[in-house]
Amino acid sequence: MYLILKTVGMDAEAVQQHEALTADFQKLYKELESEGYFKPSIPHVIYRLAEITIFALLGMYLVSLNHSALATAIGILSFGLFMGRR
Repeated sequence: MYLILKTVGMDAEAVQQHEALTADFQKLYKELESEGYFKPSIPHVIYRLAEITIFALLGMYLVSLNHSALATAIGILSFGLFMGRR
């Protein structure tokens, strides 16, 4: 690894700092992995997909009504929530 970093112009002190940082990051990654942070939660994925689908459909429906300014405003807000949550 030192030879690769030396070829890009890094001195030995910088290489040691990067190796220490990389070792710390790998340690943190392994701790988080053992605690289950990188395992997907299927119920949460389904919930999020349902949430954004409902926001999008509600927003499009309310905007397409054209009955009142309030319905249009709520539709725009709902569609904005959809865009922000996706």
